[in-house]
Amino acid sequence: MKRVKYSNFLILGVFIYIIFQLILMLISKSTSTLVLEKENIEEKITTKGLFVREEYLIKSDVSGTLVLDIKNGEKVKQGQIIGKVYKDEDGENTNKKQIEALATEIKGLEKQKEVEISSIISTQIKTKQDQIKLLKNKNEKNTTYVNALSSGIVCYKYDGNEELYNLERLNSLNEEDIKNASNYYKNVIDNERNIKKNQIVARIVNNNESYVAICVNHKEANKFDVNKNIKIRLNQNEVETVVKNVYQNKDYDVVILKITNQNVEIYDTRVKEFDIIYTQAEGLKIPKSCVKEIDNKQGVYVVNQQTKKIEFVELKSIQYENKDYIFIDDYKNDIEGIKTVRVNDELILKPNSINTNIRIK
Repeated sequence: MKRVKYSNFLILGVFIYIIFQLILMLISKSTSTLVLEKENIEEKITTKGLFVREEYLIKSDVSGTLVLDIKNGEKVKQGQIIGKVYKDEDGENTNKKQIEALATEIKGLEKQKEVEISSIISTQIKTKQDQIKLLKNKNEKNTTYVNALSSGIVCYKYDGNEELYNLERLNSLNEEDIKNASNYYKNVIDNERNIKKNQIVARIVNNNESYVAICVNHKEANKFDVNKNIKIRLNQNEVETVVKNVYQNKDYDVVILKITNQNVEIYDTRVKEFDIIYTQAEGLKIPKSCVKEIDNKQGVYVVNQQTKKIEFVELKSIQYENKDYIFIDDYKNDIEGIKTVRVNDELILKPNSINTNIRIK
């Protein structure tokens, strides 16, 4: 009778073991995992920005015909000639033709002098050289030069708001300024066109002093720390900026971004809607549903690919996190040999006391 009881217990034990293993196998197969890959993170807001620059307009001192020497978007030095205004264009052209003709005659006389020594030829050359000097002096008196007052980028468009939106007003801009601003850039003048006295010739922009002002709510303003590098995306082009200042108001904050790289398109833009990228990085993206804290260490459960056992691995070199994800700087970890999660590690998505103590099939 006892043997029968022992036999029944043995059969029951084997049955329970089999059932337990089946349950573990089902849990193993139903446990969701994630294979880590490198991903890019980009967090942004889309808003309207007002561009403010150190810039000034250059006007012609005289009436005449304008000929520009510098192309739009080129950088000039202080005092560099941007263009010339000819008061008598017909006389200018006539003098130029005469100068060219005299220069050709001088070359012919110099060749003749090589084979024939004659004081008459030398006198003729000297006379024609004096005539060229006289004609050039006439042209100089007929020509007024347009010079850059300071170094910067030459632009041949303006909107008339250069004095309204200047650096002196940068710290007092408000939501209404940004909201009501508009783009109305027009060409100052075409090359080789008649120009009147005091007419605008060009606009010079100091590319080292260009800013953009944006308006954000108080929560968004927390993402803009002073001196933080921020990118703005303007028509698929990324422009580097740095947070210069943040001015708090009752209902909103004004953020001032200083542009740190040259972009010709910006110089002819007063206001525009664009993406502001306040976080941009590459790393291992880990859902927070994977993360557990053990002994004050934040980590995840990783499947050992050889033993199929579950191992707890502490997260190190966290470069960014939000309410849903943690990003690990795997490049730093590889360079410095820091032991933590790696690319292609398999994580338990929703770890618990059961699925962290089994083998994953």
